[in-house]
Order: sequence, then C-alpha cells, then structure tokens
Amino acid sequence: MASSDALRLQTALLQLHRRALQDHRLQAELARARREFFGVEPGVKVRPTAELRFLEWALLERESLALASIPSDVLAEPGDDDALTGSAVGVYTVESVEEERVDARDLQDEDTVELLVPQGTLQIGDLMVGRIYGTLRGTWQPSAAVAIYRPGAALAKAFQRDLKRLELERRLTQVEIEHLLLRQQTPDHELAAPDTGPTPAPKLIPGRQVEHIEAELETVLSAGGVPGLTTEVSDSLAQTERMGAVTGPLLEQLAFETEVDLDRARRLLIELWNAHHSGSPQELSPEPAKPRGPIELAEIPGETLGERLARLLNEGLSQKRDVTELFRQLEAMAGIEDEEEGADDDALGDAGPAMIHALEGEDFGDLAPLVTEYLWETAQSGSEAEGLLQLWIALQQNAALPHTNLDDVTGQDLMRLLLHVYLRAEPTGRAAAVRTAFAAVTAFSVWAEATQELSLKSALLSCQGHLLDHLDRLQEVGIRLTTATKEGASTPGLLHVEDIAVDGFGVRGDESSHWIETTTQIATLLRHGDLLLAALVEHGTEAIFSGPVVALPADAEALVG
Repeated sequence: MASSDALRLQTALLQLHRRALQDHRLQAELARARREFFGVEPGVKVRPTAELRFLEWALLERESLALASIPSDVLAEPGDDDALTGSAVGVYTVESVEEERVDARDLQDEDTVELLVPQGTLQIGDLMVGRIYGTLRGTWQPSAAVAIYRPGAALAKAFQRDLKRLELERRLTQVEIEHLLLRQQTPDHELAAPDTGPTPAPKLIPGRQVEHIEAELETVLSAGGVPGLTTEVSDSLAQTERMGAVTGPLLEQLAFETEVDLDRARRLLIELWNAHHSGSPQELSPEPAKPRGPIELAEIPGETLGERLARLLNEGLSQKRDVTELFRQLEAMAGIEDEEEGADDDALGDAGPAMIHALEGEDFGDLAPLVTEYLWETAQSGSEAEGLLQLWIALQQNAALPHTNLDDVTGQDLMRLLLHVYLRAEPTGRAAAVRTAFAAVTAFSVWAEATQELSLKSALLSCQGHLLDHLDRLQEVGIRLTTATKEGASTPGLLHVEDIAVDGFGVRGDESSHWIETTTQIATLLRHGDLLLAALVEHGTEAIFSGPVVALPADAEALVG
C-alpha cells in the first residue's frame, strides 16, 4: 500500500485519538469500547494492526454516548487533513490485478471498488478484510490494518453463507467483522491474535450496547453521589446467573445511603444484565427441564429428616433442577406417595404442610412452598395454573429486588408476571393469556387468605387499573399497527405516544420524535403515555412502522426497560 497515503491516514487517526483522550468522558467510554472490541480485560496487549482497527471503529464509526455523535464528526478541527472522510468497512475479494490497479468485489453489496495499492501487494483470489478510504481520484486506499487471506476463496464462501443465514438488511459494522473473521481466522499478512479463550458470539442485532448502558448507569450513580461503581457492578452482573443476587443488595444500599434515582437505576441494571446474558437460557421463558434422575446425597450420621430435606432442596436449586421433579423427590423422601400409587387426597393434604414445615429455618422465602402446598391441596399438578405460578416464582427470584415471601409481593411484581405473559403470547391471544394468569394468581390469593391469613388483594387491585382495564384496547392497537417488515427499519425500541389527533399521532423515542399518519379508528384507541414496542422507517420528522408492534401501558417502562 502506498506508504505516504497510509502514513497520512495513521497520522490523522492518531491526532483524532489524542483529542479524544483529552476529554475525561471519552477516556472512560473508550475503555469500555476497547473491552467490547477485543473481548479482553484492560491491560492485555494486542497487535498494532488490531489496535489501529479498534481506533478506526471507535473514532470513525461508533456513536459516542457522551458526544451524542460519532467522535470524528465532533472532534474535527479546521485545517485537518481530510484523509479520514468517506471511509467504508467490508470484506472484499480480489477479481483483477493490473500493475497498481486492483479491482475487488464487495461481498456485502456486490459492488466493485478500485483499490490503489503498490504492485504485487494483492493477487487474484485474495480476501481483504477491513476499512478502505476514498480518494479524490475516485479510487480507494486500504487501511494499513487490513487483513489479507491467501487463498481466500473458501473463507469468502463461508462468509457469504453466514451472511445469508443472518438475513441482515444492513452492512456489518467493523466490530462485527472483527468478531466474525479477524478473531477466528489467521490472516496471511498479519500475525495471529493472542489466545483469549473462546470467541463470544457477535451481537449482530442487539439492543443497546453494554457500554452505552454502563455510561448511562455511571451518570445516574454519579448524580446520586456514588461515582465509580459501574465497572465493578457490570462485571458482577456479567458473571452472575441470577440478577437478584447482585441487584438486590445494591439497590437496598443505594436506597438507604444515597440519593440515586432508584427507578432509573433498577431499569438500567435489568437492561445491563440482559445485555451481558444475551441469548442465555435465563432470558427465555422458564420451561420445565427434562428429568435427570434423583439427586444422590451422602449419608450424614445424626441428620434429621428436616435437615436432609433442606440439603436436598439446596442441592437441587444449585443444579437448576426442575422444581416439579425436585419436589417429587422431596415428597418421596418425606414418605409421601404419589396419587397414582394409591395415596388419597386426605393423606396428601396432611403430608404437604408437614414437608413444608420440615424445611422451615432455610431462607428460601415462603412463596414457593405456599404455591406447592396450594397446588397439592387443589389437585392442580400439571395444570396450566401450575405452569403460570411456577413462572411467577421464577420471575420473583430473578427480580432486581427479589420478593420471595408472599407478604412482600407488590403490584409491580404482579405486573411483571402479567407483562411477561402478555409479551410471550400470540398477538391475538394476549388479552386472554393475561386474564388466565391473573385468575390463577387471584385463586391462589383466595386460598392463601383462607388458610394462611395472607392476601394479595391490594397488589391484584393495582394491576387492574394499570393493565387489565386496557387489555383489549392495547391488543387491538398492536394488531392494527403491525405491518410487513420494511427495508431500512431501525432497531425495535420503546416509543412514547403523544400528541394524538384524528389523522395520526406523535411518538417520542430516545433520540427523536416522529409523526405517524393513521386512521381515526386507530387514533381513538390510543391514550397519551401508551408505549409502543416497535421499529420505524424514518422519513424526516415522519415515520412508518416496520414489522410487529406491541402496545403496552405507560407503567410497563420500568419493567421492560
């Protein structure tokens, strides 16, 4: 590659980097961006070419939360060399070579680009991965950090196959290409990257990026008087399988010792945990696990039945055993026969509470045991109600503030369950699914009040005004606004409904507002403050929906982020 042009590019990039480091906000943001790009902890050495690719992405492509723009657009100064303008990143296969002219095909859009490189640098069949810069002559100057694979035909086919499988309607970003190719392959014209363990799957269609959430969380914590906690909290959330184990104690501490906005902090912590665990089983709707056989416990001399039951339950929870299978083994250990083996209802009704009392003293909360006892007494094992109540228990245990005792359950806890059911249901069946879940919890509440002198009346009542009274309206809004998926749509996000008129309505997102033209029938269904989970295709200040639309009550924002 032309050394003078490559030197100009690197010099301009380093000047931009120096300016970024002079802003303390960008220093912290670049540190988070580095962790995302390389997938390693701070301080780990990387190759100079990889470092240059990181700077290209962080300064020329990645939108800065602190600057609300791409750094190069803000940090540029009059008189700067324009070498960095008009760049593109991609994967290119070399199709013809003539002295210093090389024609390469862009594998993402099939366009042909003319590359200006020294003679002998590239050969037909090479695969070039990285960023190229436009020149005044209409040619393209490759970055000094591009990787070249020779021969590249096999890798090119694999890349095209993966690209087709992803079904993206946009170009890959530089960080995505880094994760897909450059951290999993060894370029022929570049030294291998250091071994940093298994490469994490790239987040090709993510929600907000981790560093954006961390930056906002740091702002919230700093405003409340506790700066500098974000990195530690984020690392803890990334390593834990149960969010509540980290967020519960943290939110309690923040509530008593700081002026932090707890609602906003709670929402960001939930969003941050979800971002760290994207695609993990914890994000899916809780499903019954397949039986794995009984848990084997070593004998402990002098151990009482209650102590042994508690030890079995501890072991089962630590192994993430299915709750139903686990309690069946507990029943067998306590001498409780299954109904299919001849036990009558009276015997089951007496033994159920006995087993629960044998477990007293262990701090698991009383909600799960009470639900189990209720299901025994009402003979609902294997019913739809059992599945819904077990889902409720799982959501309570993984909440930001886990409420595992019945008398601690709040209206917001029940709203979380109902919204979970609402979102996972078919669009035309959302209202019915939520009513079924509400009825299951109500029946349990009636039983708890009659047998335990505990009640969920106030929590259930608060859900009626927030969600149940609007179910049919919200379901209809979602169905009517849903459209076919359109090219150029944004990532789905939460939109706030405002400025409703007979011929349309306004929506406000995180960064901008838009006007949506619609029919009078749809407009009359909307209420100011409604939330729409949807993607948009923008046309200036106006926009149209793309794909499915889910309408939610305003109160849902704190729960779904």
